[in-house]
Amino acid sequence: MPNPFAELFKYLKLGEGLAYVHRMPADPNYRTTIETFIRNRGANFLKMTQAILASPSHPYAQLFQGAGCTYADLEAEIGRNGLEATLDRLLAEGVYLTLDEFRCNTEIVRGGRHIRATMADWDNAAGKGPLQNFSSGSSGAKSLKTNSSLEYVKFGSAGGRILLDEFQNVRRVAITMMPILPGSHGLGGCLVGAKLGYPSERWFALGGGSKFKNAHYKAMTAAIVARLRLEGANVPYPTYLDPDDFSPVAEFVAKRKREGMSSAIMGMVSSITRRGRRSDRRRVRYPRNLRVGYGGITDRCQARSY
Repeated sequence: MPNPFAELFKYLKLGEGLAYVHRMPADPNYRTTIETFIRNRGANFLKMTQAILASPSHPYAQLFQGAGCTYADLEAEIGRNGLEATLDRLLAEGVYLTLDEFRCNTEIVRGGRHIRATMADWDNAAGKGPLQNFSSGSSGAKSLKTNSSLEYVKFGSAGGRILLDEFQNVRRVAITMMPILPGSHGLGGCLVGAKLGYPSERWFALGGGSKFKNAHYKAMTAAIVARLRLEGANVPYPTYLDPDDFSPVAEFVAKRKREGMSSAIMGMVSSITRRGRRSDRRRVRYPRNLRVGYGGITDRCQARSY
């Protein structure tokens, strides 16, 4: 069982980090930010890889060794064929990690070579900063912490601004369907949307039913939302859904549609498609514009739009 004081400190730090994001000035050159990153992808990859290869015991360095690829080889390959073709070749040569290998649930084995790894091996020096993100553990694995730099937040916000430019040229009701703590994506998604001038009118989250279920996460989520609202952030408190009951979302979309407003939903693939099936049964048209992330589409859960 997690140490309650450590948990409290962790989420207090998360709340402070999100408040700092709210106070960050908007990037007026957000398109240039993205264009510069895309233009320099090859150089950025080489810089990161050079730092890793400087430590021969690093798991990734051992994968490169097993593939017979030195830094000079990598630099020449990217220069000749570009980054994408080079990444394809590295994948074919065994320079990759599966999800279980990344989570250290299984040992890394390539060509009979066993490579030991810990979660600390995946820490990126460029990611050091005042912000922390946490996975929700929805896949059954332990929640993972990721440190984020302010530069990373600036980049993510720039991408969000471009997304809104491209897909929200007609005003729509913003709806968020994402988990509460221990995952931080719901809080972060609502905050960034509000910061970009497109606040969520509702935040729907699983976790209804008994009021005691996940009570500590609900309490900490509410405390962080209150902290952000005191800062002036237009972030809604979550509305909890009972297990596999997405009718409140469908009913809210239908209500806003009757009022003349269409909706845009941001959230997990699985949650949005299940809401779509609920809408089918209630004869509610699915929103045309969706922002879907943080979950792959499986055979049981295929994206649908109308």
